[in-house]
Amino acid sequence: MVSLLESHGMAADLLPATIPPGYDADAFVAIHADGASGGGSRGFKLATPWRTSTASQHLADTLTAEYAKLTKLPQDSAITINMRGYYAFNYRRHTHAIAKTTPAVIIETGFLTSAADRAMIVGHPDTVANGIANGIIRYLNEHDRNDGGSLLPPEFKTQRPLDPAGLDVRAAPDDKAKLLKHIDADGRLFVFQERDGWYQVFVRGESRAIGWVRKDQVTTTNDPPPAPPPATDS
Repeated sequence: MVSLLESHGMAADLLPATIPPGYDADAFVAIHADGASGGGSRGFKLATPWRTSTASQHLADTLTAEYAKLTKLPQDSAITINMRGYYAFNYRRHTHAIAKTTPAVIIETGFLTSAADRAMIVGHPDTVANGIANGIIRYLNEHDRNDGGSLLPPEFKTQRPLDPAGLDVRAAPDDKAKLLKHIDADGRLFVFQERDGWYQVFVRGESRAIGWVRKDQVTTTNDPPPAPPPATDS
């Protein structure tokens, strides 16, 4: 991976599992492989930090497109809370974390417990590496280095439903997307991304959920930001 990036004139670091404090770079990619009991799950997935800067989302988009194109693996949309709360993203809680302005993603390259995914990950490591490298290179070529604002993670206030009947949390920013959860009127939603008139939110409770709600269905509260999640979430 490092040699691929260096062959395009880019400086690249292969970091240890515990990254240097305040690591600052044009892009940070944490590379992992997934696993699941039963062997039925498969596909790759990418996640950005909870508070997704425009640059981080751009990096995720280019990596997704280039990795899928080269590996031909399906994309698994089941992003976990632990992926969004990966320790290296959490500069507020951890010393060994990236700088606030470093665009970042974590990629699960596929399921080692899936025979089809394993054949790609283990049998064709160069294809996997090229897919990731191509995504990084494309991002760096497309990103406007003068746009410092795109590097800053957004800060959103806590939201609540406008309708006394509450609202539905969807799997995608679409009214026809899968219903994940219904939130009562007194529920609270913690926003970490905005897209096309929708908020991507984290909902705490007995059954936690990450999904999308329409902006016109919520209103800002004066509630303080939520306390940091427990260590098991990151």
